[in-house]
Amino acid sequence: MRFSAGWAGGDLEYSPVSPERVAEFQGDTAVDDGHYRHPVRFVRLREDVVVKHVPHFGA
Repeated sequence: MRFSAGWAGGDLEYSPVSPERVAEFQGDTAVDDGHYRHPVRFVRLREDVVVKHVPHFGA
Protein backbone atom coordinates (compact mmCIF):
# COMPACT_ATOMS: atom_id res chain seq x y z
CA MET A 1 0.00 0.00 0.00
CA ARG A 2 1.26 3.49 -0.78
CA PHE A 3 0.08 6.93 0.20
CA SER A 4 1.17 10.49 -0.45
CA ALA A 5 2.99 12.57 2.15
CA GLY A 6 3.30 16.24 1.31
CA TRP A 7 6.05 16.86 3.86
CA ALA A 8 8.19 14.02 2.53
CA GLY A 9 8.07 15.14 -1.08
CA GLY A 10 6.71 11.87 -2.47
CA ASP A 11 5.06 8.56 -1.73
CA LEU A 12 5.61 6.55 1.42
CA GLU A 13 5.25 2.79 1.66
CA TYR A 14 2.99 1.31 4.33
CA SER A 15 3.82 -2.16 5.62
CA PRO A 16 1.45 -3.40 8.35
CA VAL A 17 3.03 -5.61 11.01
CA SER A 18 1.85 -7.76 13.90
CA PRO A 19 3.13 -6.56 17.28
CA GLU A 20 5.42 -9.04 19.03
CA ARG A 21 7.22 -6.87 21.59
CA VAL A 22 6.26 -3.95 23.81
CA ALA A 23 8.30 -0.75 23.78
CA GLU A 24 8.03 2.19 26.16
CA PHE A 25 8.23 5.65 24.66
CA GLN A 26 8.04 9.21 25.92
CA GLY A 27 5.84 11.83 24.30
CA ASP A 28 4.20 15.09 25.26
CA THR A 29 0.48 15.76 25.58
CA ALA A 30 0.07 17.43 22.17
CA VAL A 31 -2.11 14.95 20.24
CA ASP A 32 -4.17 15.72 17.11
CA ASP A 33 -6.68 13.14 15.85
CA GLY A 34 -4.86 10.33 17.69
CA HIS A 35 -1.38 11.28 16.41
CA TYR A 36 1.41 12.88 18.42
CA ARG A 37 2.15 16.38 17.14
CA HIS A 38 5.82 16.21 18.18
CA PRO A 39 8.37 13.40 17.83
CA VAL A 40 8.35 10.71 20.51
CA ARG A 41 11.46 9.18 22.11
CA PHE A 42 12.15 5.48 22.57
CA VAL A 43 12.80 4.65 26.24
CA ARG A 44 13.21 0.85 26.45
CA LEU A 45 11.79 -2.54 25.51
CA ARG A 46 9.41 -3.89 28.14
CA GLU A 47 10.25 -7.56 28.61
CA ASP A 48 7.89 -7.62 31.63
CA VAL A 49 4.77 -6.81 29.54
CA VAL A 50 3.09 -8.96 26.89
CA VAL A 51 1.42 -7.46 23.83
CA LYS A 52 -2.11 -8.70 24.67
CA HIS A 53 -2.06 -6.70 27.94
CA VAL A 54 -1.37 -3.34 26.27
CA PRO A 55 -4.48 -1.26 25.48
CA HIS A 56 -4.81 0.26 22.00
CA PHE A 57 -3.67 3.88 21.71
CA GLY A 58 -6.52 6.18 22.68
CA ALA A 59 -8.53 3.41 24.39
